[in-house]
Amino acid sequence: MNELLASVETPGGIAEQYGLPSLVNLICLQHAILNENFIDVDRGNSVFQIVNSLPSGNVWKTYILSTVDTLADRQDIATQKTEELFDMYLLVMLGDVEPVLEGPFENDISRLEAARLYRKEQSDDDGLYRLTVPKGVTPIVDCFTGGEISGDELNDSIAD
Repeated sequence: MNELLASVETPGGIAEQYGLPSLVNLICLQHAILNENFIDVDRGNSVFQIVNSLPSGNVWKTYILSTVDTLADRQDIATQKTEELFDMYLLVMLGDVEPVLEGPFENDISRLEAARLYRKEQSDDDGLYRLTVPKGVTPIVDCFTGGEISGDELNDSIAD
């Protein structure tokens, strides 16, 4: 968003130059990027012109679906884009205490299969969660100790 705002003096400048609907579409696009989602606009929409002017415009465009014929096509494109942009992990919470990270998986289907297999062969007591992160980011998951939560470890280190 900083890159977009640096290209104009104010967000109102986008509305003045391209119209209020373009500003709204850009805000929706930013929200879609932050939430691993997509917006759907026609190819002739000025959003493409604005995004193309940005140095990272190609990245922004990966979050835009434009007039695709069927819902199945849209879902296939969204799935493909998600798999290209994100790594998919399975986060297992052993007894709701100890986090274990499995993956990355090639796609959500293989991650789901791993979760089903875990549930079948391991335990019904453990929490299973999807964890999706941008490609190349290694997630770090760790637990707190009881002393950290209660404050005892902090108090002990202060006393030393």
